[in-house]
Amino acid sequence: MTGPGADDIAYEARVLRAFLRDGRLATIPAQQRKKDVVLRYLLADC
Repeated sequence: MTGPGADDIAYEARVLRAFLRDGRLATIPAQQRKKDVVLRYLLADC
C-alpha cells in the first residue's frame, strides 16, 4: 500500500484551510469526505 498522493495532500490542505481558523475548527463540513479530513487532523493534533 502506498501513501497519499500529491493530489490527496493538496485536497486535504484546501479543506483544512477552509474549515480551520488559527488551528481551531470554525465550522463542520457537510460532505463526509471533508469531515473525514478534518477529523483525521483533529485526532492527529491530540
